[in-house]
Amino acid sequence: MKILYFAFTILLTVGILTVLDITPAIAAADFKKLYNKIKQDYLKKKYAKRIPLKKQIEIVTGVKKVNFIVKNFNDAKNILFINKQAKNMKKVYIGSAVGIVAAIVIAAGLNNVFILPPLAVGLALIPAWSVKIMEAQFIRNINDELETALSCITASYMRTDNLILAVEENLNILNPPVSQAFMTFYNENKLINSNVNYGITKLKNSFESTIFNEWCDAMIQCQSDRNLKATLYPIVQKFTDIKRVQAELDTSMMIPLQSFIIMTVTLLLMIPIMASMQPGWFDILTDTTIGKLLLSLTVVIVIFGINKAINLSKPVEYKK
Repeated sequence: MKILYFAFTILLTVGILTVLDITPAIAAADFKKLYNKIKQDYLKKKYAKRIPLKKQIEIVTGVKKVNFIVKNFNDAKNILFINKQAKNMKKVYIGSAVGIVAAIVIAAGLNNVFILPPLAVGLALIPAWSVKIMEAQFIRNINDELETALSCITASYMRTDNLILAVEENLNILNPPVSQAFMTFYNENKLINSNVNYGITKLKNSFESTIFNEWCDAMIQCQSDRNLKATLYPIVQKFTDIKRVQAELDTSMMIPLQSFIIMTVTLLLMIPIMASMQPGWFDILTDTTIGKLLLSLTVVIVIFGINKAINLSKPVEYKK
């Protein structure tokens, strides 16, 4: 009976394959494709397990991610280079070296070798952090000054159809460094070269601002077609939009930033308070291995928080 069942199964299978027009060659080819697909999937998973996710991202994007220490110094270097102050990078390196020496002195004074690495990193990054903070404030001030300057000059230009006259009428209300750029533009076009388009092109390179560059491009087009003046006001309005977004962002970031500052100050003040009120606990914190490790961990957390807060405080930039 079992032989009959087996023979019936074979005949039924052959009949189905015949009806579906599946020959042994087709079946073998399909089986080979399935085998190769399974093998490739297995090799991909096996290969992916060997490479960390971070490394896979670097391979896909083609950009190698650097650690936050190198990133901070690279950011400071780029900022100084853009502002034509690359020579000041030596001062940043000197300040970092002084910070490392100070960390060694503090660690030796506390007799805590564990605190030396994070403290050295934190004090060494202070100059780079200072450059980034000043750059953020500088960009905000530049955007405010550019908004005022372009609004006034655009209004005058809409009335006079003369950019040189429009700049002349508003030079006395502009503030540095915007006033310096427009003063240079006015003097060159009034006394040296009357080619307004050339002057606007030079003026365009005065600031790393997408909106300002767009305004300059539109102003160049207006020199050949006065009907394009209507495009100037919407461009200037973008500064107002950025200021509004920046204000909303500052408001949303203010609460967590204030909380972080309060917690950091409280955490650091607890150490001298503990020394005066609980000398026994302070001795444990400064004389035992566990206490020294806790102090080192505290420094690590503070450095990480400061670095994150500085990165999040970057001003909003308009991108096309």
